[in-house]
Formats: sequence, structure tokens, C-alpha cells
Amino acid sequence: MRLVAVSRVLNEDDIVEAFVRHHAALVDHHVLIDNGSIDRTLDILKELAKSGLPVTVFSNRAPIFAETAFNTFLYRYAVEEQRADGVLFLDADEFLDLRRSGIALRERLAGLPSDVAGLRLPMINYHATAVDDSSDLLVIRRVRRRDPAAIDSTKILLRRLVPSWAVIVDAGNHNAKFQSKEAVFVHDKRMVLAHFSDRSRWRWLARAVTGQIKVLASSQQERSQNRSVHYRATYEMLRDAPQKSGIAQNIDVLPRPARDWVDDPIPYCGEPLAFTGQSDEKLIALRAAIACAEALAEQHARLIDSNQAVKLQVDQWTTQFHRVV
Repeated sequence: MRLVAVSRVLNEDDIVEAFVRHHAALVDHHVLIDNGSIDRTLDILKELAKSGLPVTVFSNRAPIFAETAFNTFLYRYAVEEQRADGVLFLDADEFLDLRRSGIALRERLAGLPSDVAGLRLPMINYHATAVDDSSDLLVIRRVRRRDPAAIDSTKILLRRLVPSWAVIVDAGNHNAKFQSKEAVFVHDKRMVLAHFSDRSRWRWLARAVTGQIKVLASSQQERSQNRSVHYRATYEMLRDAPQKSGIAQNIDVLPRPARDWVDDPIPYCGEPLAFTGQSDEKLIALRAAIACAEALAEQHARLIDSNQAVKLQVDQWTTQFHRVV
């Protein structure tokens, strides 16, 4: 049984090497889409490919919310071009932890009933703290404290469905449809995704800004589906009351571990890091926000230049004046 992992990545140079190396020990191939990283993410992926790891990397710099299209493309490519029997959807901050499973991943997938499309894998959040060893570049060894229980959100491991063109994978890798019907999944609590989104406050702020802007720039269909809701509060605070974010103070200071957090580092399955270095988190956050705004501005300009009706509409908006006093 051939397993292929698929991922969308954006500005993950602190963790992407460990992410790819860890899962290279668990799957047969990894397919990734870089969505316009301005840090070293794409360079690291190229180096990993040169070193012989089984990865395929695409680039798509779309500045709007397009996760459903990305995820569906990744699934179809994995099945049609990489001959995948199972496709594991992962974000770059999610690491498969099989300590509780008692069964191999391929064996678990092969044993599913024929009417089941795949597995739902729970996530457990890990948190960076003031007692972490900041000199350790391996995130999953440095960040070792987690919540006591999994969160409600799950990700999917989707088996090969024929025809693959009838599969649509929803944004966030949480659900899928096959032939316009919701696919059936089995929830497996033994195969856990360790989630390392809380490892840098600067990266989180940049992700909240770019994530929400991409949704705001998208169609009504996407905006109406409450996309990127987990970014909204942070985005609105930065927009309306940035002083509350601590951005003017020492935002780099990490919290002490909460009393109920469990000290439980996950085992790293990959080879030692070779291409990861220290990152300037502040500059990456600033450049990421600027890059997102610039890409949207350039796309907006191309629309104006290529479509007379759009130009007329924009001219009309531009010459509308509203008296406020």
C-alpha cells in the first residue's frame, strides 16, 4: 500500500525541514504546494529534494483564499501521478504521532470497510513556553508541552477513490466529498497529530493578517463559509487595537507552562536537520504581510488593465464621496 502525504506551506522555514524529514519515515512520497513564501521555506524544500528525499514541490502564489482548490489538486495529483492508495493531509505544523496506535498506518487503512473513505485523525495542541531550550532548532523537541486532551478539529487520511476527479477536499483538510456526497470517515483516536502552531507569536500574527486578508479578497461564496475564523479575533485586534496585542511591548516573551499542560515530547522520526537556521521572526512577519498586500495589489491592477468593465467599476468607486461632517 502506497501512502502519500500532501501539504500546503507558507513561510514555515523554522519547521518545514523537520516536518518533511519526520514524515519521510512514515510515507512513500510527499507532495507540497508553496503558496508564496518569502522566507527560506522554498529553498529548504529544494535542498531536501536535491538530497534525495521523495518530495515533489509546486508553487502557486495565489493571493486569495483557495484552499479547496489546492487540497483537491493535491489529492488528484497524489492518486493519479504518485499512485497513492492513501493520501494523508497535513499542515506543516502537524506531526503524526503513532505512539498510541499499536498498528501500522498502512495496516489500519487497509483494514477499513469498503464503504469508508478514510480516517479522521485528532489533533493535540503543543505550546512554546519560557522554559523551552531556545537554541534547539528542532521544533518538536524544543516545544514539548501539550494540552491534556485533543481539540475538536480533525484532519483526514483519504484512501484512493475512483474516479479521482469526483473527489473534492474541503478547506482545512477536515472533510471531503465524493460524487457530490459527504465522504464517510472513521474517527481514530489512536493516531494523533501533534499540532505546533503555537511556537512563535510573530509568525502567528503574520498568519492571522495574511489569512484573513486572503479571505476578505475572495468571492462571496468563500466569505460566507466563515473561512479562517480562527484568525479573525487576532486580525481585528491588530487592525483596531494593536496595543492590546502586546506588539509595542516585549511580545517575544513566552509564557510559563500552564499547570494542566503535559510534558510529552513526541518522538522525531526523521534524519538530523541540515538546512534549518535561526530565523528573524519580526522581519519575516513584516515581509509576509507586505508580500500578501503587494500580491493582491498587483492582481487588482491586472484586473483593471485587462477588463474595461472592471476599470469602469473601479473608477466609479473611486469617485464616490460621502460627507461625514
